[in-house]
Amino acid sequence: MINTASKGEDWDGFMQSVQASNLKDKNAIVNIVNSQSDVNKREQEIRNMTRVFKTLKADILPALRRVNITVNSYQPVKTDEQFLSAATNNPETLNLEELLYSATLTKDANTQLAIYKATLKQNEGDWRAFNNAGEIELKNGNISQAASYLNTANSLSPNNVIVLNNLGAVEAKKGNVKAAIDLFKKAQGLGSNEGYNAGIPQITKAKYNDAVTALNVKKCNHNLGLAQLLAGNSAAAIATLKCAPAAADTYYVLAIAGARTNDTALLYESLMKSIKMDSSYKAKAADDREFIRYFNVPEFQAIVK
Repeated sequence: MINTASKGEDWDGFMQSVQASNLKDKNAIVNIVNSQSDVNKREQEIRNMTRVFKTLKADILPALRRVNITVNSYQPVKTDEQFLSAATNNPETLNLEELLYSATLTKDANTQLAIYKATLKQNEGDWRAFNNAGEIELKNGNISQAASYLNTANSLSPNNVIVLNNLGAVEAKKGNVKAAIDLFKKAQGLGSNEGYNAGIPQITKAKYNDAVTALNVKKCNHNLGLAQLLAGNSAAAIATLKCAPAAADTYYVLAIAGARTNDTALLYESLMKSIKMDSSYKAKAADDREFIRYFNVPEFQAIVK
């Protein structure tokens, strides 16, 4: 799209050029311009000064015949598909912000982790890639590696509430309940409104109602369902676990909820899903006293054999 706009004759520029010139009749020209308000008559009177006008035409007017061109342009950007492809195949072609953005374009944790690893190699002074890599390793159960990444993030960005919350989660996974709670409280003292993580150590301390209160800020997740079940609210736990993301441990807890409520259909269906996703739950279920009333039931035996 091209927009044009005419501003007309540049009389101000004309006056400045005339006054700065060596024209003998420049005062006469200035008087015409100042005394004649009608632009057409003004121009005609100057043209009538034949000898002077030839000089004006040759030396003054050409510089005033100009066009100002303004171009508003947009730098071409990559599509999301191109960003993700570059981040996974040629990460060195992207800058820091582009790499961090690319990691949000996939839900695959392994791909995200690979992008964050490439990012932190190219940008060793930015805490975000270390934090995000640590968070993924924490979810993957690689506690030692998660702690390493997060400690680096903490050194790069001290007292960052996001990093402190993640470090608290690491301590909780290690079983260091007091250290975890201290980190969560420190994060909250610095302005974090994230109370979810603080609920996880409460489960370890058998303070189930406190855990439910803290974890309830996020609906439909495994930890809340577990806390609700341990607090004795099986119905709430079942509702929470059914809408939580599919995972072997979530289905296993849902199977326990089925056993506690004598809902055998829920028990068997959930246990089969759990074992299908992680076969180690077969041996676990065979000896779990949560299912003691079903140890000799053929349907249960068929699942755990």
